[in-house]
Amino acid sequence: MNAERTRRISSHFAPEAGTPPNPSLCETCVEILDGGAGISIMSGHNSGPACSSSERVRQLEDLQFSLGEGPCHDAYATDATITEPDIANTTNSRWPSCNPLAIELGA
Repeated sequence: MNAERTRRISSHFAPEAGTPPNPSLCETCVEILDGGAGISIMSGHNSGPACSSSERVRQLEDLQFSLGEGPCHDAYATDATITEPDIANTTNSRWPSCNPLAIELGA
């Protein structure tokens, strides 16, 4: 992700010290990234989806937490951006349980 996009998204998490996140954070991400957005909290017992820009994205976020695999889990585990250009490519599937169901949901 380029620096300007990162700065714009980050500014909505805490615009000023001590202020809560912007309630329209997912919508802001959609505007900046031109796609759907889901934000999940990863912190041990309290992990899970926090917001999503659509019902489809909410289902995809829930799917990852139900199955315990997917890009959100990998991003958290590796502390790196995770991209997958073709989840239908089963010969190189990172998430064998998640991919078929994500495709069914329209990912």
